Amino acid sequence: MDYSWLIDLNKLISGTTLFSVTIVGAKSLAMTIILIRVVSNFLITGENPEAPKIGGIMNIIGYGLLIVGSDWIVNAIETMFAGIDLSLTTPQALPDGAIEQYLSKIEEGVSEMDVFDKMSFYISLLPLYLTAGLMTFFQELLRILDMGVVGMYLVQRVFLLQLFKVIFPFAIAFSTIKNDPDMLLRWVKIYIGLFFLGVAYTAILKFTDTIFTFVQERIGLTINQINYDTDLRTLFGYSIGALLISFMVKFSLFAIVTREVRNFFN
Repeated sequence: MDYSWLIDLNKLISGTTLFSVTIVGAKSLAMTIILIRVVSNFLITGENPEAPKIGGIMNIIGYGLLIVGSDWIVNAIETMFAGIDLSLTTPQALPDGAIEQYLSKIEEGVSEMDVFDKMSFYISLLPLYLTAGLMTFFQELLRILDMGVVGMYLVQRVFLLQLFKVIFPFAIAFSTIKNDPDMLLRWVKIYIGLFFLGVAYTAILKFTDTIFTFVQERIGLTINQINYDTDLRTLFGYSIGALLISFMVKFSLFAIVTREVRNFFN
């Protein structure tokens, strides 16, 4: 399937008013937390007769600078992993036109028949056309399911990438609090993990595409060999069976890999 719409969707989400305003608001709130920490640090050291520790306030100021440059940092990370989204949108092999090829071979010479011969021809082959229609229906259904399942995981990943842009300033700010100093590290792990999900998804798409081709080869049929006397069972396995097996493997792998990668980077 062609997932080139993913890059356009990513740009659309990142450019929406909701996310742009939320990112600005998140940076403002995070800077407010940093300022509160600075004031709190001065109040604590002001009551202490000993000399204030410069290291603590400098760390807080450093976190503040990170918040100011959080957009640049996130964009730099996205640039580093830009090739992942490009590989995800590489068009995959589409299901073949085996059924259309079969029907076209059957109808060769029909144009030369008279009206009554055409009627007799189509009536005699009505069960075959019904079978071919059902096969086409199931093929299109599998295509829609494939697009829905794969699109669901890809869109979730794109949305989470944009959401964690908003969370980034808060992760920096809350890392200055003693109760949760590892929040920034957790954010980095999860954010990088989302990009590695892209690597895993690319591998799944290529792997299931290979399975689709492998099953068709095992059937012992090629698109050029399909003729009017081709066994419908063989045609079903070549067109529907290969697509069904590929879809089932893809559905299973997306669920398992998503869970394992997220658990590893959490």
